[in-house]
Amino acid sequence: NGSEQSRSIDPISVDDLRLLYERNPVSVTSRGGNDLDKEVLRVYNLVKDLHHRAQEWQKTARSLINLKKGSTVSEIIKVETIEALTQSLILSKVTCPELSILKNAVSVALEVKDRLANELFRDEYNGIDVNKGRLPDRSSLLAAS
Repeated sequence: NGSEQSRSIDPISVDDLRLLYERNPVSVTSRGGNDLDKEVLRVYNLVKDLHHRAQEWQKTARSLINLKKGSTVSEIIKVETIEALTQSLILSKVTCPELSILKNAVSVALEVKDRLANELFRDEYNGIDVNKGRLPDRSSLLAAS
């Protein structure tokens, strides 16, 4: 309705969402008999969908986070991939503990990227000018070819 003000709804924690999901409304019956109340079923289906989307997000996030101490990185992950994950629409509805780890990883990666760019490309290369190098001796293999 256009007269109602738009309300901001705080995201639910992934743990609370799991608890809601685990409460199956099959035992809820309408006044008319054994049929499930359609509104309860609709809400349960929304919770179920949100729960599955949150689980998928967590699965993806956990695949990027290596929580084993002393382990090494076995693959290259683009910062943009992690950044996109931290901006997923599911996070407007569900809070996940992995989000802070991913945001920190993005922040550190971007800082390292900037520092490398500044260190490697801030000065022009002042090495040997190959145009002013000595020509090979006539008796060398390079001169003979």
